[in-house]
Amino acid sequence: MAAFEISSEEQGPGIFHLSLSGSLYTDQQPELDQAVDRLLTGKPAALVFDLEHLEYLSSAGIGSLLKAEKALEETGGIMVLINLRLEVRKILELVGLLDYLNIVESPDDLGRMLDQLEK
Repeated sequence: MAAFEISSEEQGPGIFHLSLSGSLYTDQQPELDQAVDRLLTGKPAALVFDLEHLEYLSSAGIGSLLKAEKALEETGGIMVLINLRLEVRKILELVGLLDYLNIVESPDDLGRMLDQLEK
């Protein structure tokens, strides 16, 4: 089991990139919630979750993502997931969230989506 790690950086005005790695079990969910809550206080335009190195996503982790998505929606922002590993994609598919969440496959797709925010 790989340790869960999260890092974030601002990639543009109000656009934050959060990289998640390791395994996100129930025990690590508060760490994700705290990181997201800190960013949400600034009412960001977008939170981009890069899941390239996330090996496992628990139901608690899914709950954290949905909570972030709802909070962003309430303030006019969006949440985007990028670089989903097959394992994580299967979990989101199993719970019926693939069509609900904003998921992009490439940095180019992400750029186009974020460009739409500025218009």
